[in-house]
Amino acid sequence: MDRNIFDVIIVGAGPAGSTAAKFIAEEGFKVLLIDRAKFPRNKPCGGALTRRVIERFPYIAEILRKLLTSQEIFDGKIYSPSLKYSAEIVSENPLGFMVFRDEFDYELVKIAKNAGVEFIDDYHIKNVIFNKDSVRIRSKSDSIVECKVIIGADGVRSLIAKKSGLNLRWRPDQLGVCILKEFEINEDHIKHLQKHKKGIHIHIGFENLYGYAWTFFKKNRINIGIGCLLSEKKDNLKEVYHKYIALLNEEGIIPDLKIENLKGALIPLKLPLKKTYGDKVLLIGDAAGFVNSLSGEGLYYALSSGEIAAKTCIEILKKGHSFSEKNLRLYQKLWLKDFGKELKSILFLRRFTRIWLEGIIKYAHLDEKWKNMIMNVILGFKNISKLTLARRYMWCRFKFWVKDMFFAVIDAISYVFNFYHYGGAKILNQFVTGFENLMIEIATFGQNRLPFNNIKIEELKIWEEIYETIKNPKKNKEKNMLTYIFSRFKLILNKFVEKLRISINTF
Repeated sequence: MDRNIFDVIIVGAGPAGSTAAKFIAEEGFKVLLIDRAKFPRNKPCGGALTRRVIERFPYIAEILRKLLTSQEIFDGKIYSPSLKYSAEIVSENPLGFMVFRDEFDYELVKIAKNAGVEFIDDYHIKNVIFNKDSVRIRSKSDSIVECKVIIGADGVRSLIAKKSGLNLRWRPDQLGVCILKEFEINEDHIKHLQKHKKGIHIHIGFENLYGYAWTFFKKNRINIGIGCLLSEKKDNLKEVYHKYIALLNEEGIIPDLKIENLKGALIPLKLPLKKTYGDKVLLIGDAAGFVNSLSGEGLYYALSSGEIAAKTCIEILKKGHSFSEKNLRLYQKLWLKDFGKELKSILFLRRFTRIWLEGIIKYAHLDEKWKNMIMNVILGFKNISKLTLARRYMWCRFKFWVKDMFFAVIDAISYVFNFYHYGGAKILNQFVTGFENLMIEIATFGQNRLPFNNIKIEELKIWEEIYETIKNPKKNKEKNMLTYIFSRFKLILNKFVEKLRISINTF
């Protein structure tokens, strides 16, 4: 029976685990990184890296340069559920990068190994035992490894979270479910799509799901997926997926693709766990619930939480302190300060999207400030407070409600004009004349009467001019539009006063 003792054992060799292992090993401590999969392994994921990943971890830029399959993203488009509205973002600098997760994750593991980390893949854990001064792991082959502290980086179904009691399981309303596939395309298809594609296409609320569908273009692949909250999954996601592929085909966004071997995944989609540390244990990445609850993006938080966990362990190891729950509390303080408020703001925005998915994209389509705000939140470029988001959202609601109401009135006036032109004028004149004659008859008691003139075409044309000027102000050739409109109203008013004066004179 083989037995080895380490300072730190990290379970899960994804971006979070590899990052934590790298930073701890660089300080000269003994680190073991294990994973149940055989590397390189396929990981169901969109594979989009936001720009700030590179800004925070410059060494990842070297990985991207090495990976010929990585691709920069300069633009993207988000569609409303009705497809009536869309918001587009275009940048001269890369918004992010597309990677193949099997290659990207393996490169991170290689960097960790170069830093001195011992890596074992295809490692299946039989049991995890928390002792007084250490943590012991027994594999299914009965080999044993031991450490001072264990870091759980083993994803949404984290065994370490369960064994430590930090998270026995997620509730359905805390999880997202998605299905996806990465389609390989040939060079002819790539050239055909160059004129039509964006880096990303995101369809919010597709088929009334509380979630979104996505299309990510890569070097020679297209990553297409759809996801929603697990608690709200009412339809067969595969059927919805086929409908989404049909829409993309119809819009000319993708070529004909053969749909088979779809992959599925679960993602934590609420706030992180209330407690991500315990006695001799830390949770990072998806295991702790560090995910953008609006977009489902978790790579930035995986890498960041891995770095923060490493700093916590390094400080305790250097000081020679124990990995007690009290000492490991530092980890939670650090990540809360780093990105805790950001995750709360994102969840706040997600709740707004639940209120009115259509309106969120409609406002982004019509209001540049709101568009920039939600894009910053989704892409993680800037942390925006909940108060700022709420204030702008309510301002948009008020502004566009008033605008919609105003044009509804204008359209009603237009309808009246059309009614007049298409035969309503005779009936309207008869009604007006009859009403006026009745009023004059009552007022004058048989005196000389002079009724109002019927509605004239000249007056109608003035009303039409006012209507067209308000509806299409850019077409108005006058320098001062308000002065022009006032002059038109003045003509109408003068004619009304003239009629009123004549009527009064007959009393």
